Order: sequence, then C-alpha cells, then structure tokens
Amino acid sequence: MPQRAVSDAEVIILAWEAEDRVRCGASCLARRRLARGRALSLSRFKVARRLVWCLVIDDRAGADVYDFADGAAAWRAAIGWDGKGEPEGFARYRRRA
Repeated sequence: MPQRAVSDAEVIILAWEAEDRVRCGASCLARRRLARGRALSLSRFKVARRLVWCLVIDDRAGADVYDFADGAAAWRAAIGWDGKGEPEGFARYRRRA
C-alpha cells in the first residue's frame, strides 16, 4: 500500500509541532527518511497570495517534487506515503536534476 490512512489528529499534532520548528529556524515543516537513502521533506511557500505545499523526495540523482494546493493532502502524504508510486492528492509533479 503506497499511502496509509492518516487521521486528522495526526495531521493536527504534526502541523503544530512543525510550526514551532519553523519559528525556531527550520527550513522545512517535516522531514523523514525513506528506503534506499532517499529523504522526504515538506515545505510551504506563498506564491501570488496562495499557499503552495511542496513534497520533495531527494535522492542522489536529483529530486522528485510534488506540489499540493491542499495543505491537508500534503500533510497526509508527508506522514503516510511510503515513497512508492505517487502520493495521493498532488496537483503537479516535476523532476529536478
């Protein structure tokens, strides 16, 4: 199963913890290790007065970037996605070398 079910409580708890980390200078909201030496990072940007959530999967060859328009979908992917296939709810994908 590429993405496990994530409860609203999990999202709320981790989002509050992430806001504290960002206020203390962290560069991303969440980060965790995946299989085969890859890392998953969740960041939030403001573009044209809209929030865009980016889920970045870094590996030695570059990075896969998934953009989300919905913050809840981005958090669910950051918490529950195992890095195989594609995360649920993303709006746009791009490969960065």
